[in-house]
Amino acid sequence: MASVILIENGADQATVQRAVAELPEASRESLTIVANTMPTGLTSGQTFISTATNSLSEALQQALTRAKSDTVLFIDARMTPSSAVISALAQEINSGNSGFTYAALESRGETMTLGEVEADSIVSLLGSTKSWPLMCVAAKKSVIDACGRLEGENMTELMLKTMIEALAEGEAVTQSSQSLQSASTAAARNMSEISAAATARCLHRAIESINIEELFPHHAWEAHREESAAASYHTLAAMFIRLGDSESALECLTLGDQFEDSPRSLALKGLIALDRGETLTAVANMVSSLQQYELRKKQNSNHYVHFAPRDLASINSNLNAGLEALNKRDNSAALEFFATAVFSFDPFFSEHGVNALKAAGH
Repeated sequence: MASVILIENGADQATVQRAVAELPEASRESLTIVANTMPTGLTSGQTFISTATNSLSEALQQALTRAKSDTVLFIDARMTPSSAVISALAQEINSGNSGFTYAALESRGETMTLGEVEADSIVSLLGSTKSWPLMCVAAKKSVIDACGRLEGENMTELMLKTMIEALAEGEAVTQSSQSLQSASTAAARNMSEISAAATARCLHRAIESINIEELFPHHAWEAHREESAAASYHTLAAMFIRLGDSESALECLTLGDQFEDSPRSLALKGLIALDRGETLTAVANMVSSLQQYELRKKQNSNHYVHFAPRDLASINSNLNAGLEALNKRDNSAALEFFATAVFSFDPFFSEHGVNALKAAGH
């Protein structure tokens, strides 16, 4: 039988008690409850760990040291999963076909699911998903142990990092045959959301845990290994910029620069400089990026990533307008024109949602 950790997450006492009542009898006997205050009616075999005196990460770490089974079920008490959901999760994870299994969320005919989760889809998922249906999860203890010490702002972030570790360990991530039911779609989404900062931390975890070739297998690694590596790190940098983590973005660009001098890298550095209030540096990077784009356009046949802008007239018009603005010492306007030219040269920036200039403090 799997070890069960029930996490209060702000649920009231009555909701916690209902969640406990849905557990199979064997699970109730050795249950660990992570909550702000001690629930009433604890039996001798049950353990209470306080989030009033521990962070959620610390409390879960303590709970996991008490878990004796090969699999662990994490249950968000707010969802009050049915015994059918809990039993299905335990059976499916114990079948050995998965290292991490989650129950999808259903509400008013809408199902919140993750689709196919593999190493080559996790970056895309992190870039497009805000709400993660990870409120009722089963994981192999070996996967959890491989995670080491997990930190996170809420249960969803901790479970997402555990899911990433399952991928890193070569374990399958699967959706349970049973789903959680919620009366309110909005409430379900709100309870399962993580912040941009948490998403950035999870993306960092994926990069640290999984080989870059596995995250981006569709690049031409055999024929263009260095250029493929650079392109992968540029994608990651753009994601970190969108998530507000410029430090991680710069780390990715530094790694990418080891493989290739790229106009994309220069433009992304320009966006980071603008975010930090360094307008002149941003202008310089955009100008250098445009110069390198022009050079690369002439060398397309030698490269895996090609740049072939459709509207050269518009690019030249923005370039000239930028130079005119520079002569008038209007750096902000110059940056707008140069950036527009860069974004027209390469659809990469619009594809990754970083084609809107944002000054520091905005």
